[in-house]
Amino acid sequence: MQTVGGDTKLCATCAMYDGPRVPNGYFVIFEQFSCGKCYARHPQGVDSKPTYSCSAWVKWAALR
Repeated sequence: MQTVGGDTKLCATCAMYDGPRVPNGYFVIFEQFSCGKCYARHPQGVDSKPTYSCSAWVKWAALR
């Protein structure tokens, strides 16, 4: 398990990422090697790891 702050610009903290993660107030907890989908670049989603980042990052509303 890995924990990062909500303002860290990674897929794990992005509103457009659909992958396994758990919000915890100002932090998000996730498995470093899990995989999800990023919907920022393509409507059908692109495979993405929670530690990836891009310029289309939007803070996940579940985080403070």
